[in-house]
Amino acid sequence: MLLFAILPSIACFLPARDVDRGDDTGDADTDTDTDTDTDTDTDTDTDTDPDCIGTGYTSTLANWALPSGYVDGTFDTPYDDNPSDGVTWALFDVGAGGPDIVVAKSDTDAAIGTTNWLIHSNTGSRFRDGGIEWALPTGFEDGTFSTFYDQSTTDKVVWSLLDLNGDAALDIAVSATDAGTGGIGTSRWLFYANTSDGFASDLVNWDLPAAGFPDGALTSFTDADGGDGVAWSLFDLDGDGAPDLVVSDTDDETDTGTTRWIYYRNNGAGFDEGADWEFPDGFESGTFSKFYDSSTADKVVWALSDLTGDGKPDLVVTATDAGSGGIGSTRWLIYKNTGSKFASNDNWTIPGGFNEGALDSISDTDTSDGIGWGLADVTGDSIPDLVISDTDAEASTGDLNWHVYVGATGGFSTTEANWSLPTGLGPALFKSISDSDYADEFSWQLYNLGEDNVADVVIANSDHDSDVGVVHWALARAECQ
Repeated sequence: MLLFAILPSIACFLPARDVDRGDDTGDADTDTDTDTDTDTDTDTDTDTDPDCIGTGYTSTLANWALPSGYVDGTFDTPYDDNPSDGVTWALFDVGAGGPDIVVAKSDTDAAIGTTNWLIHSNTGSRFRDGGIEWALPTGFEDGTFSTFYDQSTTDKVVWSLLDLNGDAALDIAVSATDAGTGGIGTSRWLFYANTSDGFASDLVNWDLPAAGFPDGALTSFTDADGGDGVAWSLFDLDGDGAPDLVVSDTDDETDTGTTRWIYYRNNGAGFDEGADWEFPDGFESGTFSKFYDSSTADKVVWALSDLTGDGKPDLVVTATDAGSGGIGSTRWLIYKNTGSKFASNDNWTIPGGFNEGALDSISDTDTSDGIGWGLADVTGDSIPDLVISDTDAEASTGDLNWHVYVGATGGFSTTEANWSLPTGLGPALFKSISDSDYADEFSWQLYNLGEDNVADVVIANSDHDSDVGVVHWALARAECQ
């Protein structure tokens, strides 16, 4: 599980769900909308081509040394936010040139999680033994920061770790206290900036929108259920690197979630007043009142995903209740993010030859339809690729290789690439694109530990080598063209 999965305020919850609809039939797709977007913003992207384009993984494993001095098994998963073994830690770049191992709790040092975190820096070939102290904000109760987020006020504060001001360094934000006074969660959050060697001890107020939210609506970092009259989340909607506050549903306005979202742009010190973020026409009322939809109850399955690699999430329709016109079979509909709205629909090519309904969601780990697959940027070019990790028809898939349909600006390649996997570890260990459950005594993830732009296979536990997860992790490095 990657950092975004354990720090829910860093990225919007956009879980991908498998949906079984059976044999839907209906009228052919007659959508004839043309793109009337007149956005003339200049493209200031100066990125160069990546120095490595992944083509598979080495069969020979390399060792990546782990910090010593911890109980055996501390690092036998790709992260650990359960302190039952006395240590809470995760792998991410807090601002010290990572990704690093960041320890938020240790039974052997009461200061960790109260006055500081401990960072085992990434040298480019291992994690350092000696930990660097990373200062935490002062004035909080002992153990307040012994996890990497806290959405409960049992310890008198709701807080999270996120890059709130868009400077590419993670900060601490507090959205509520048990006292509930001083406008925290109503007119302001508390903001503790990342200073490159810790978090500032002096708080700065982060301005919230002046009006329009019920009391308590902004006392967390996401609220997707709308039970208090508003559904909202934090994510970078406009692609400028800073998370925005986006409202998808309100009790007061029926067009929210139908024709528009309300978008409160992050200005680096707070959120601007609300502006409309427009949706394309032709959808039923309330279709977009959440931030994803894995059911065709409202006649469409959709998700937010940056398919084009420009840093802005696009709206992607993967199925309709009609199930016709090739949607989910030969194409998805993509409504590209212009930086100020979603444009009219375009087609996103998906490969053919799969069972009906196999590609009618944004990912699929249930192989009841004959394949297991997911989206991951395995090439390292910032555009997600379609990775087939399991098939009924071919036993070698997920054992010796994956089949990868490389992503491009207009869709996935229709020709598969054969993606080599590490060998000699046991059968069928790579039937999904991650495995953090070590019930099979094997745990791994795709991580870029910093040598290039492509993620490697990082093995944190293996019954073939008792040193893995204790002395070192094992890496199957990405092969490049």
